Amino acid sequence: MRKNLFLAFVAILFTVTVSKAQSEVSVNNFKGTPTIRIPLIEIGVTGLIHPIQLTYHGRSVKVRQGDGEVGMGWNLDAGGSIERVLNGLPDEVMPTGKAIGSGWRLKNNHNVPINFPISDDNNDATCADEVINHDNLLYMATYPNDTEPDRFVVNAPGLNCTLVIDNNNNFKVIPAQDIKIELVKPYPQYEPHFIITTAAGIKYTFQTMSKTTKTVSRSRVDYDLFKKEYLQFQEPVSYIGTWYLSEIASPGSTNPIRFNYSAQGNRTENRTSGLGFNQIEEVKGTWELFGISNVGTSQEIKINREFNRITSFDIMDGQSTLSTITLERLSNDIGGHHILESISETAGGCTSKLYRFDYYGISLFGSTALPDWREPSRFDAWGNLHNNEKGGIYVYPGITSPTDIYRPYEIPNYQGEKYPLEGTTPHIDEAALQVGLMSKITYPNGGSSTFEYETNRFWDQDGNAEVKGAGVRIRKISFFDGISPEKTIVNEYAYNIPGQNRTSGTILSLPQYAVTTNYFDDVVNSIKLSNQQILGLCSVQSAKYWNYHTIISKEDLSDEDHDVRYEYVTVKGNMAGRTEYHYSIPANLWTQDNNSMTYLGSKCTTPKEAGLPVRKGFAKYPFSYKESFNYAEGLLLQSKMFSDLNVPVKTKDYEYEDFNPNEQIYGLAYDWVYGNLVFSKYAISVNSKILKNEKATDYDSGSGIGSLVSEVSYDNSAPGRGLRAKTTVGSNKAVSQLYYTYSGDFSLQASETAADPFVEGIYLLNQNNIKNIVVEQLLKIKKPGDLAFKTYKAELNLFAKNPINNYPVLTESKLFNSIGGVPDFSALRINDGQNGKSLVYNGSFRSNKKFLEHNQYNFPQTITENRIKKTLKYYDHFNVPMAEFLGAESINIVYNKDLVTENLDVFKDYSSDGRTDYQAFVLRSDNSFYKSFMKPTGAKFYTLSIWVKCDAASTVNVLVDNSIVATINCDVTGKYVFYQKQIDVSALPANSVLKLKSLQTVKIDDVVFCPQEVSYLLSTYRFPYGKTSETSSSGKTMFYEYDAKGRPSFVKDGDKNIIKYNRYQNYNTASLSADFYHGKDEPKANEPVTFGTLNSCLSGVKYNWNFGDGTLLETFATNVTHTFLPGGPYTVTLTASHPDFGTKTQSTVYTLPLFITICASGEITKDLCGIRDSEYGDCSEPGTYGVVLKVTSINGAPPNDSYTYSWSVLRNGMESNTGPIASSPVHQLNPGEAYYVVQCMVQSPTGGTVGYSQKISINYYRSDSNCAQP
Repeated sequence: MRKNLFLAFVAILFTVTVSKAQSEVSVNNFKGTPTIRIPLIEIGVTGLIHPIQLTYHGRSVKVRQGDGEVGMGWNLDAGGSIERVLNGLPDEVMPTGKAIGSGWRLKNNHNVPINFPISDDNNDATCADEVINHDNLLYMATYPNDTEPDRFVVNAPGLNCTLVIDNNNNFKVIPAQDIKIELVKPYPQYEPHFIITTAAGIKYTFQTMSKTTKTVSRSRVDYDLFKKEYLQFQEPVSYIGTWYLSEIASPGSTNPIRFNYSAQGNRTENRTSGLGFNQIEEVKGTWELFGISNVGTSQEIKINREFNRITSFDIMDGQSTLSTITLERLSNDIGGHHILESISETAGGCTSKLYRFDYYGISLFGSTALPDWREPSRFDAWGNLHNNEKGGIYVYPGITSPTDIYRPYEIPNYQGEKYPLEGTTPHIDEAALQVGLMSKITYPNGGSSTFEYETNRFWDQDGNAEVKGAGVRIRKISFFDGISPEKTIVNEYAYNIPGQNRTSGTILSLPQYAVTTNYFDDVVNSIKLSNQQILGLCSVQSAKYWNYHTIISKEDLSDEDHDVRYEYVTVKGNMAGRTEYHYSIPANLWTQDNNSMTYLGSKCTTPKEAGLPVRKGFAKYPFSYKESFNYAEGLLLQSKMFSDLNVPVKTKDYEYEDFNPNEQIYGLAYDWVYGNLVFSKYAISVNSKILKNEKATDYDSGSGIGSLVSEVSYDNSAPGRGLRAKTTVGSNKAVSQLYYTYSGDFSLQASETAADPFVEGIYLLNQNNIKNIVVEQLLKIKKPGDLAFKTYKAELNLFAKNPINNYPVLTESKLFNSIGGVPDFSALRINDGQNGKSLVYNGSFRSNKKFLEHNQYNFPQTITENRIKKTLKYYDHFNVPMAEFLGAESINIVYNKDLVTENLDVFKDYSSDGRTDYQAFVLRSDNSFYKSFMKPTGAKFYTLSIWVKCDAASTVNVLVDNSIVATINCDVTGKYVFYQKQIDVSALPANSVLKLKSLQTVKIDDVVFCPQEVSYLLSTYRFPYGKTSETSSSGKTMFYEYDAKGRPSFVKDGDKNIIKYNRYQNYNTASLSADFYHGKDEPKANEPVTFGTLNSCLSGVKYNWNFGDGTLLETFATNVTHTFLPGGPYTVTLTASHPDFGTKTQSTVYTLPLFITICASGEITKDLCGIRDSEYGDCSEPGTYGVVLKVTSINGAPPNDSYTYSWSVLRNGMESNTGPIASSPVHQLNPGEAYYVVQCMVQSPTGGTVGYSQKISINYYRSDSNCAQP
């Protein structure tokens, strides 16, 4: 469903949307990964709408990876953060106390890598070059200072990038893009926080911070093996590890989206480095996102947790819960994992099951093949589930490619030198790789999506062979609509190179578990063997030799991405032929990276030992940054569509260009390896790819011959590499070009803006970092035979300052159209003048729209189009219009709900009994409604439109400038009635005041006083659902209602008659019921009674009522009202019908009670002593003796019915029943000294109904107990 909080003219959007369509599944073809996205709500600001959603990626389970807050494989995509990836010391850290080493930004460390000279004679036998490197490292790098920049990974709605501080100490963005980065420290005692602003002016603030304190210790401090990290963190170092997204704001908005967190204390993590030398302790401050709110409104989503797991989401409007999304997990955790089983929604008291999830190898009833995530041995080299013992490592000394000589697998058919280390690697456990993967999604309508996987395959270029590993990829997805199995849509995925029987998969890196050293060092037994000693024990060509020279890690030492990439993917549908996709892979494991080479820096005090395998694996650690070109990978290069008959249908080709081809950031990684300083100098490209050309070829049906070819080229030369021009060449050789001019094209100073408000507008746009606003757009066409382009269409947008808040707003839109085109159409420019700069545009432009009188939220209150003015009135804080007036400006109109009013009584004297919403103004004798207005020049008549509700006949006086000009007589009571009065204003001054007064108390609503020719539309809303009413200037009203889930249900006219009903498929757990109920009192004759049904959680139910008195009613309404005439009994029958659940019927017999009144004549209170006066009954005719009681009225039975009467007499609380007296409504009582209570029961034989009269008390007493008996 979709619940819009902010509907038109979007500035802040916060939308509830739980999708029921089977559009949640997508596939990343490039990596063969299916993704499931379950949208919860949408948040947004102007220019950005982003769903908050649950996301699942179909990848093999990482055994030692936690399950997160949602469930295994799931993530909550909400909020955002900047996560620091630490490379060495924190960039900003300075040494304190006993700590040594300073960060990248200090002591000119950031300049060291770019200026560092490398000495390399490419001869392993000499060491003069290595001595130079050794000395340069110790001198220039000042070991252990930080010579590698940290990476700051940004993830936020609509913003994903990495920030790196370059060699000039400035932030750079990767992939390159036009955004502004600020690291703000407002006060010295504050921690710095990030503000990122896009070219559209959207501002992200990351102000909630999590600090980390890192300490490294080691048992052998004297070891010169991998000790740089220890030296840098032997003293605790504290730094900010994460900046959480605090706020998103659109330009000029006062209502940003706010992200709210709660501190969860510190969490301590202890681990041992993969090589086992350093013990690392990290104490991290933790925060949890608990809510997202819209500042200035009451809209919010709350995130509920138990035991650090998200249990539900509450969609709130103030204190009211509109909807709750609940995550249901298995009742018992499986192997330490928690599994998301289903998602349900509760709204309006109705619960719907939205999704159910099934997983391979996991029974939702308890049995499982999934291991405990704490079990360390059951994972393969990639960390995926593996039910066999963890395999060993193979070394391939003969490999000369840029890859490492170690592999976590045996290369098939490899004929060169190879040795297994630590045992033989077992085959990939393909069955285990699928355990825990999602197998099926079931939707509420019975439809489903099912998933089938297979093991990834990539091509090992060293062995020229195909290898299995790195988890799974999607093989097939089937979509069932829940109705017709024969219409199931099946997509199958293949990853081979077209026309070849081999995979197109490749890898960028492999898990690294081995490092070559120049010594064998047994720490336990203190045995250290040189290479010569090792050669005395074994041959250089032996597994034993390499076991001596290899250090095996227990964990992957590499932090690079090990995913398989597929250059070619073919998607075949069972109903739509197939499509072949070709993707870019700029680099892989075998690509030579000349910007990242590893070298030695050694003192070389002794000659090198013969046979030391330096270039065959030594000097591979530390694993330096290798250029991955991830900004350029996965780009679609070509798509080819084929029919079921293998005939080409359409081909599309794409070409890209560099955003910033030459800029690089250099880093220097180094560490000690047994007396050697091993280092690498590497480069990080600050670049991205942007679309340059695309070509589409359509083929003749069935022929496979291309007939229609169109080409589009993109000129990306605008500021920030924005699109300057888009040129399209069609099959007819006609060339069209869209040319754009942006606000960022102009560089202006404040002193240059005084002469022209439109120049000031562009200046203010740029000051707010809004640089990609199109201010002019030209459509140029060059037809075959034309010598030059001609301009056929153009659009110009002019901006100026909003005087309320000094923010730039659109003030006018101009258009140009020409049937034949105009050559040499002059483009927008800014000229110098004596008093400043001025904006110059083509004189052929004609005004299309003018936007005037912007409010404090920068929304226009008056729009002029085709010389007709339209005035808009907005709800405060919301950007939806509550009133639209056509034909006048705001100052010409009086509207009672206008927030800009001088009448404070409007805000304090009101009733919640509004006509169309929850508020109406109350006129009393001591107050008035008044508002000033300005009469348009030449105006003769105004129209007053008003809705009035009075409880008694009342009069409302209409005054202008304190003179009565009309009266409104409210003579229809109990409901709102529409009145209109025409008032002559020709003699009034330009500025006047309308006033409404009444001596009686009346309610008034939707008051409009405007020029006679003005038409208007008034609207009300129920946030977050949508519009609830519309009222036109003629008084015609439409009402809009919503069901329990916020979906539009009824459209009703002004009298609340249903004119449209929206029925939805049944998506809830309710069943059909024909039961009904009524209010707390039993139905009575001649009194309306309301009957209610029990299907409020089931939409689309039709009700047929038979009230047993000849009245029949068919409706979709859940509540109805009926009035019974006297008589009965009545059998009320309800038949409930639903297209999915059939029909049910229920009947109830109602016997209506009679209404009886009695009176008494004679003395009903008598003092037997004669001292006090007697009281007499109220019968009109006194009785002859004693007390005579008689029935005075009987209601609820047909006329002329015959009755039986039974009088009940209680004497001093004791029953003294005289019994039934047939056909006599009179009863004679001869009281003695006693207290009597008399009541009459009347029964109608026609209807079998019974009624009881009121009770009459009769008291005969003695005021003096000693007086004589009467």
